[in-house]
Amino acid sequence: MVGRYRWPLALSGASALLIGALAAMLGSSVGAATGTPSGTSGSFGQSGHVVLQSNAACVPHGCAEFGGSYAAAMVVRPNGEIVLGGSNNYIGAGGRGDRPAGALAELENGGSPDAAFGEGRGVAGAPFAVTQLYELPGGELLALGSREGQDAEVAEYSETGSLNTGFGTSGVLTIATPPGLVEVRREPDGGYVALAGQGEGKISIARYLSSGAPDTEFGHAGRVQLSLRKYVLPLAFAVLSSGEIAVLGRTGSSNEDELSGKLFLAAVGPNGRVNRAFGTRGIAYLPIADAVGATVAGAPGGAIVVAAGADRSGKSRDEELATMRYTRLGKIERSFGVRDVSRTAFPPAAEGEHFVGVSPVAITFGNAGETIVVGERPILTVDVPQGVGFVAKYTAHGRDCAFGSRGLIVDGQLGGADAVAAQPSGDITVAGWSQKAFAASRYPSDAKPRGCQGE
Repeated sequence: MVGRYRWPLALSGASALLIGALAAMLGSSVGAATGTPSGTSGSFGQSGHVVLQSNAACVPHGCAEFGGSYAAAMVVRPNGEIVLGGSNNYIGAGGRGDRPAGALAELENGGSPDAAFGEGRGVAGAPFAVTQLYELPGGELLALGSREGQDAEVAEYSETGSLNTGFGTSGVLTIATPPGLVEVRREPDGGYVALAGQGEGKISIARYLSSGAPDTEFGHAGRVQLSLRKYVLPLAFAVLSSGEIAVLGRTGSSNEDELSGKLFLAAVGPNGRVNRAFGTRGIAYLPIADAVGATVAGAPGGAIVVAAGADRSGKSRDEELATMRYTRLGKIERSFGVRDVSRTAFPPAAEGEHFVGVSPVAITFGNAGETIVVGERPILTVDVPQGVGFVAKYTAHGRDCAFGSRGLIVDGQLGGADAVAAQPSGDITVAGWSQKAFAASRYPSDAKPRGCQGE
């Protein structure tokens, strides 16, 4: 679903009562996330972290129940300023009404809110939940997202955060996307690509012109449908440097909570034709099971990087992050990781913590081509969304043992990490959420990369 809306895990009535009883017995320690990672930048915010509430309903008395704001997108400007975009939740605060469903917020290079941005406090309201942000050549901002998974919407803002009401209709361009919108992105030529699941187990990829009209030269009337003769769920996509679209999905059942299906990659050409030379007969199945979450990105040079999280609770290994590299033809790169996969084990949960797997959300690439993956370890709750953010870094062959603890930083001050950028200085800036508010963190990455033994 487009928009990182923060709901507790979907539970049946009986399960909710059971978890509620457990929470009552265990007290406030359920879901508690503690610890400050070494390696955050002390020159950014407070000990490397910034928390900014964009939801006016939470100021000044705090958020009610599920209310809050959650950053899902980020732009780092050339001068080092950071613009965050995300969603506002109003559940438990009397309904949304005319209040903005999303927000943008700008931070100065040192992490202080830019008071000159938006309507004050460095915040500008958005009419929809923002999931992607882009800086245009003149410094203007383009925000993409949707309202609760409906059609994709686009809005343009001035450099100082004023909505351009002459853009689209009253400042919003609506794009009629296929049902079950999962993700929408802007292409370098100004067009848009959307990924959606249609409910009957098929995946749709649609391309649009900058005007929002379907690109009729792509597929059939601007759309392509993937079907594997079985139920499939769309997860994410990436537009590669070749113009192809790499689609990440999972086979399964009509139950969207089913995690036993296989992850797979497929590729669609710039003209909308499925690349049958990709993988085996157009499909590359990943050597990963029990995936809780997964994402994909196109690396410099044309490779495809996939990160998947596994929940191995009660099994022989702890929760882990599995990262793989594929060639443009869908062949796994044997030189990356061990047995085709670089696996990062997470530390065991502390007493009272109830994690439910590892969920990678975003991937980017550093100045030297190194891979950076961010995401979260969700915590099982029935009321307030909770989690712990993480950052993982890789060399060309696997984990970067010069970064964090064997290539991994688990940050107890982040509830989740949803966007990441590698700055020219080598620092890694992450956007997400903490304390039901927008959050940003910065991590130095100036140590010489060093592969882990065996990779």
